[in-house]
Amino acid sequence: MADGTAVSYGLGRVLPGQRDSSLLWHKDITQLLRDQLGMTPHTPYPCMLTTSDNSCFMLIHVDDSLVVGRRDFVMEKLVGCLKSKYELATQLMERPGDEVHFVKGKMTLLPDGRLTMHVQQMCNLLGLNKRLQGKKTPGHADMDQQVSGEWPAEAKVFRICVGVLLYLAADLPHCQHVGDTLLLTAHNMTVLKHLASFLACQEDVCLSLKWQGHAAGISHKYPSVSAIETLVEVYTDSDWACDKSTRRSVSCATIFWGCCLLHSSSRTQKLVSLSSGEAEVYSCSSGPGASDSILLTRLIAWMAGFSVVTVLHTDS
Repeated sequence: MADGTAVSYGLGRVLPGQRDSSLLWHKDITQLLRDQLGMTPHTPYPCMLTTSDNSCFMLIHVDDSLVVGRRDFVMEKLVGCLKSKYELATQLMERPGDEVHFVKGKMTLLPDGRLTMHVQQMCNLLGLNKRLQGKKTPGHADMDQQVSGEWPAEAKVFRICVGVLLYLAADLPHCQHVGDTLLLTAHNMTVLKHLASFLACQEDVCLSLKWQGHAAGISHKYPSVSAIETLVEVYTDSDWACDKSTRRSVSCATIFWGCCLLHSSSRTQKLVSLSSGEAEVYSCSSGPGASDSILLTRLIAWMAGFSVVTVLHTDS
């Protein structure tokens, strides 16, 4: 202290081995799956595992797992293997109306094959009634304005809701830019409630994944793609200096495979671009453009066994 007195501080809720717990858990479960079922992880992305014949894929997120594969193998062998060592709860998605929960999100299978994401948790936290909401856009008019002053008592609710948005944003492209803004700006409960109201009343706005073929693109087909290759399209764009306080730009990218949206993102650039062209180049060459597509193309090649042809489109 300034007056020369000594003050001792202690870290609360930090248990021995807490930093290593996730790594030890991943090593334990992957070793079990490797020994019992012969499943192997992807080298650059070890949270994904597959069987030797690529008939079943598994994504591990801490203690949550998402599995795609044949029902007999998943329910009899995989579930049985995990239950032999761990306590396990399972949910199946087979028929329209079935629901599964994964990483703070609830997904429902519709009769036409689409998946819808539910935001009931945020509505409950914010005290919103889904039936009374009528927002037509995800972004509020004052979204880019900074809110000054101390955070009110509802700051905890704000942080929880933004944390939930981080998990849901991967499956809700229309809320990614607003969610990124909420992360970087000060507490703005009005913008958060506006976004939650839009998501609550627009649950029918969801991803529709309809496979169009290995050589299919969004605007046209690519006849030069051979039978042993598959096409991945990457679209990038950016604004220029939209942040009024830092003058940084926002990059966005969408990545398609067979006309199906695999990944989309909206991120604030880490540098200040001196022109709109520089902002476009940064969006294309760095995240979320080429860098994300490299990981996804490697995963596709690993899962599908095809050589991947990447086509990059950017707006300039």
